[in-house]
Amino acid sequence: RGGAAGGAATGSGEFSTWKFRSKGESKRIIDHMWWTEGRGLTPVSRWRMLDETEIGPTALPCGGYASDHIALCAEFEWQ
Repeated sequence: RGGAAGGAATGSGEFSTWKFRSKGESKRIIDHMWWTEGRGLTPVSRWRMLDETEIGPTALPCGGYASDHIALCAEFEWQ
């Protein structure tokens, strides 16, 4: 067993990359943090994902966010 902090889409509209390509818009979760449960490491919290209004209409990268991927950050604790 294991997990992904912020892993699969939750149905809430979250995404870790958003860009416009010649074939159209691409907005999806493709970035993950993996850990193994049962080895003393437990996820406690994670950063909230950015939304479209914070990024702006041109998607990623943009003036406020230089990468085409949103940074992921999670806090874990040792048991």
